[in-house]
Amino acid sequence: MLDYFFNHEKYIAKKVEEIEEEEQRKIERAAEEAEKRYEEELNWRKGLQSIVSKEQNELMSKSDLTVIAENFFFNRFKVFNDSIKIIVKTTMPDVFFDRLKLSEECLGIMVNIQKYIEIGSPMHAIFEAEKICRSSLINNFIDRCWDLTCEKASKLKTEKAQDRKFNEFYSMMEQYKSNFSDENIQHLKSKMREFLQP
Repeated sequence: MLDYFFNHEKYIAKKVEEIEEEEQRKIERAAEEAEKRYEEELNWRKGLQSIVSKEQNELMSKSDLTVIAENFFFNRFKVFNDSIKIIVKTTMPDVFFDRLKLSEECLGIMVNIQKYIEIGSPMHAIFEAEKICRSSLINNFIDRCWDLTCEKASKLKTEKAQDRKFNEFYSMMEQYKSNFSDENIQHLKSKMREFLQP
């Protein structure tokens, strides 16, 4: 009987120890999860410091920060759309390249902010597509400028005046060549060949 009592006491002590260990593991898991949530919140807030100051970030609730981030995102989206509308129509190189740069900056900002707010579609795809389309946008710009140059040159009476108009086109494009991809440079050279061929 004493063995039974002694074994039973060992059994109970073992069960108590197992329960305590399980409780300890639960406490540790809860602490790890709380730490993880805290780190996520902290990283989330750090990510938004480009929009609001550190002091504002620490004082505002997450929902207030989310509203600010959403407004900032949609303001950048509006600037991006406005820039694209100008990019596809202008024949002024300074306007074109300034707006192209601005649209790329806005897109980069939107991709970054998207991590912290909920929006309909991922901006990464648009960002990658815009990088791919950059060459096409520049080629289209070259075409618009070329067409305008041809139109103006056709109204000039002398060949010398026409040549000067085409040289102005190439000089203008030369100033912005650092923005061109290899594809754009080849496209510009094709326009030059059109001019040189009688």
